[in-house]
Amino acid sequence: MVKRKKNSYWYEWLFNENYGIDFGYRYSKTSWGKGFGFEAAKTVLNYVFQNFGLEKVDGLTAEKNYGPIRILEKLGFKFQEKLLFNNKEAFKYHYSRGFHR
Repeated sequence: MVKRKKNSYWYEWLFNENYGIDFGYRYSKTSWGKGFGFEAAKTVLNYVFQNFGLEKVDGLTAEKNYGPIRILEKLGFKFQEKLLFNNKEAFKYHYSRGFHR
């Protein structure tokens, strides 16, 4: 966890899920729209690809979660499929090493 300002928090993670390595993050509403998500996500992705030898990463987001969708696409993730995740409509995105951000 990183604390930016009072009541502004964000988290990032990589988990090995049954569908692949999942890249995820959560940010408080006070952090939205300030570019923190993209910059932090870019840094985390670069770090794990350089230091852990990953070749690919997946990201899931709610179907109408437009901010994270934009971040994933800006990072070079490609839409893969629409699916149900925890009984909610979700989009799965995929990133393979070698794409340029």
